Amino acid sequence: GGSARAVFLFHWAGVIIFFGMLCDVLDGKVARHMGADSAFGRELDSLADVTSFGIAPAIIVNTISLAVLPPTYAWWTQVIIFGVIFATCAVLRLARYNIQSGTADKNIFSGLPSPAATGCVVSAVLLAEGDYGFVETICGWFAGISFFGDSIVHVKARLLSIFMLLPGLLMVSTI
Repeated sequence: GGSARAVFLFHWAGVIIFFGMLCDVLDGKVARHMGADSAFGRELDSLADVTSFGIAPAIIVNTISLAVLPPTYAWWTQVIIFGVIFATCAVLRLARYNIQSGTADKNIFSGLPSPAATGCVVSAVLLAEGDYGFVETICGWFAGISFFGDSIVHVKARLLSIFMLLPGLLMVSTI
């Protein structure tokens, strides 16, 4: 029914984001190789990165979480705030990268690159939506704790939204 279709769509959304990660690796190289790189292209690339690696993963996790969690104001507010934090961290990470790109060593990163952070989040979504025994085992550890609830589906949704904070904050860290 509708649940199977939603899972199918989330899997495709994850696959498309991974395809976007591949395109992100290639776009600058192709532009430089063809002598077509420009300031406009770099800004457009940043806008595409914010959309693909900041907003899209936050929307996916928020959509999953808000679809399965009971409509309580506290959890819905937290889920939305976690998504906004992730997207904002991606914007800040890309802005810092753009400012430092002319002066910093290209082999040294400050903070987790946004495609890597997105890869973590999307991988967690794909794992949570799949039928893997170890995911249910991990979620079972949290089930029954009043903060997470009793349902494995609710635990998955809450863990996904909370997990999104880790790669988000690592993007703006200096690690």
